[in-house]
Amino acid sequence: MKKNHIYIIGLILTFIVLTLSCKNNQTDNNNTKDTIAIFDKEPTIIQDSSNIYIGYKDLKLLNNLKKEIKGTLEDSLCNAWSFEKSALKGILKTMKKVSGQEAYKLCYQYPCWYKGIVSNDILEYRITIYGGGYITLYNKAETLHFITENESNLFITICNCCED
Repeated sequence: MKKNHIYIIGLILTFIVLTLSCKNNQTDNNNTKDTIAIFDKEPTIIQDSSNIYIGYKDLKLLNNLKKEIKGTLEDSLCNAWSFEKSALKGILKTMKKVSGQEAYKLCYQYPCWYKGIVSNDILEYRITIYGGGYITLYNKAETLHFITENESNLFITICNCCED
């Protein structure tokens, strides 16, 4: 009986570690040695952002997107994937808002993403566009997750990888 309890506790601890690892992968951590910034280290504010509104709470892109790849550059899917800032125009209207747990369950975790900043002059978020077909908006108060379920050529794949 004690062995079963130890096994269950081990499974729970493993789940917690994996969950925290996924959360740490999405945070803005510039100290990661194996993260390769393809563009500038810090996003540069655009004077003329061409009015790229992302389709949620009148949020507008404030800077150029920065591509990052975690790990080695050997991942050909990540190397080939590009995301133009103009593709953000209204994008969240076509995506489904979900919990973080659902996003991690349904979306494949590619080691590449684009980062930027969006604002509506009241709220400001960091935006991360992941190759696996999802986008997060986050600031000190909250983290929001949006997934792509419909066919799209904007991402490496859409969110349907791990459904039961």
